[in-house]
Amino acid sequence: MFRIGSIGKAVIAAWLAVGSGASARCVGDCDGNGMVAIDELLTGVQMALVQSASGCAALDLDSDGRITIPELVAAVGAALNGCSPPVSPSPTEGTLTPILTQTEAPTPTPASPRFTVAGCVNEFPGEPCGTGFATVLLAPLGLTSSLTNGNFTFEGIPPGDYVLSVVQKCNSIGCWKDTPITVVDRDVFIAIDIERATPMPTTTATVTPTATSGSPGFQVAGCVNEFPGEPCGAGFATVVLAPLGLTSSLANGIFTFDNIPPGNYVLSVAQHCNPIGCWKQTPVTLLDRDVFVAIDIEPTSEP
Repeated sequence: MFRIGSIGKAVIAAWLAVGSGASARCVGDCDGNGMVAIDELLTGVQMALVQSASGCAALDLDSDGRITIPELVAAVGAALNGCSPPVSPSPTEGTLTPILTQTEAPTPTPASPRFTVAGCVNEFPGEPCGTGFATVLLAPLGLTSSLTNGNFTFEGIPPGDYVLSVVQKCNSIGCWKDTPITVVDRDVFIAIDIERATPMPTTTATVTPTATSGSPGFQVAGCVNEFPGEPCGAGFATVVLAPLGLTSSLANGIFTFDNIPPGNYVLSVAQHCNPIGCWKQTPVTLLDRDVFVAIDIEPTSEP
């Protein structure tokens, strides 16, 4: 819808008056020479100020004895564009229809709805959330969130399909599942479950006799630290002895490999990480006696 102010209406009325033949004069052409000069415009301004049309009848379109702003505007148009003969009215005799061009404002695109994805991380299978530290990844967006008061939070998430995973992957009990979620029209709260690792039976190393079958065999044993700088306390872990490929699960907090020949070996934890950090690979050298080793954990840097 178009709205035309009072000045605009008066200007259109002035144009209609000229187009209808109400006056054959060029608006503002005081001396009748067919053009409007600057001094004639100045005269019109002075006449408008004193509310008198005496001195230039060509400015007083409606012959009301005074000069108005629309009449001055019409005179400026004649000065800029020149005086031209009256246009033959069409389509109705005596009517000049102004053409108004409508400019449509662009329709704003409604903003996509955004939601919150939040939840917690289970530390033990089948129990309520209880993990104190973990970093959760929201794929494919690549966003991460560390636990605050036991919960992770992602805000401003558009509708779509996503996968939640725990960056630390595993703890001494098991490994966290990748958890698919779908955001549709509301916030989502979800618990990321842990899947208990299958306990591995304690394996006793058997050394195959060789040409030097008289070499002594020793015991490699130890424990797994659950927290940095504290005594061993991990309740469940599987330890790998490389390069022999032997595995040993904790029994009363201790792993044991028996009858291991002298040589260089590396101990590692199969679960790799817990919510606190990741276990280091620990080199071991056997010479002439049994070895007891504590496998340390290195804290994970919080992003």
